Amino acid sequence: MVDAIIIVLVIILLFFALKGSLKHFKGESPCCGGGSGNSGKAKTKFLDGPVIGKKTLTIEGMHCEHCVNAVTNALNEIDGVVAKVTLKSNSAEVSYDREINEADLKNAVKKAGYEVTTPVIVTNSYEFSEIETVAFKQVERQNALLKVQRI
Repeated sequence: MVDAIIIVLVIILLFFALKGSLKHFKGESPCCGGGSGNSGKAKTKFLDGPVIGKKTLTIEGMHCEHCVNAVTNALNEIDGVVAKVTLKSNSAEVSYDREINEADLKNAVKKAGYEVTTPVIVTNSYEFSEIETVAFKQVERQNALLKVQRI
């Protein structure tokens, strides 16, 4: 009889441990600043100009979606930067429309509570001519007018 009670208690404890682990990995637990059920979703951001390059950062210390959102929001606070952070690869792909100092990227990640573990990798870089930049601005103005007309 005592063995049955102990087995039931162990099963109950395992159930609550599993439930807590699932909440943790969804970013809903007190770990990493979650806990209110609000994982601080990453804000959508768009660049003002054309993408002139991309940099990839490898980040250490992310455990859940809340961590991903914290790093994304920290990087997106930098002017001229849009970040896409992935938990599976523990990395951030940063697109930029102007020259970005690598130290600024690393400091933003550090401010969020994480570390960049490898040198920043530049995966793509392109210099736009003055004509291409003017053409891009004209297309953006036309798109903005179309949005206003739809409203």
